[in-house]
Amino acid sequence: MPSGQGLPTRQLRVAAFVALPFGALAAILMSWDRLFPTPPEKLVQVAWRHDCACVQGWKHRLEDEGFVVRDFELEDLSGARRQWHVPDTAKGCHPATYMGYFLEGHISPELLHKLAREHPSGIGIQQVDTVKPNSEGKSEIVSSQTLLVSGDGSSRVWP
Repeated sequence: MPSGQGLPTRQLRVAAFVALPFGALAAILMSWDRLFPTPPEKLVQVAWRHDCACVQGWKHRLEDEGFVVRDFELEDLSGARRQWHVPDTAKGCHPATYMGYFLEGHISPELLHKLAREHPSGIGIQQVDTVKPNSEGKSEIVSSQTLLVSGDGSSRVWP
């Protein structure tokens, strides 16, 4: 082939035959969330740091109960906390959001279903654990309560 004439027609057809399906697939994958949105009552978004040892177990528990968990491993959680309106008093290792509420702590799937049904007035829910050393000296949760946090920062036991 003389220089300057470009690719022959046959090579262009083969290239188009290969490129078009892959381009279409890429477009579908990039638009997946818009084409097939996750229902809000199923979607939990979680931000966590690489040094968090407990988030994987919680995520798997939610997924086992039918939730779709989108997680974001971040170096700094402050941006996610601001975006999701997590108060400074709630300092867990993996803030999350669900249906416009912030989540702090290992909120059970049952409580998420209740939150979706009742839509209580508030900005989020926070699990507060009382931790004490056990007989072996390891930290152990001895009691837990869930708080519904209002926009003014006040909270009450929920449910």
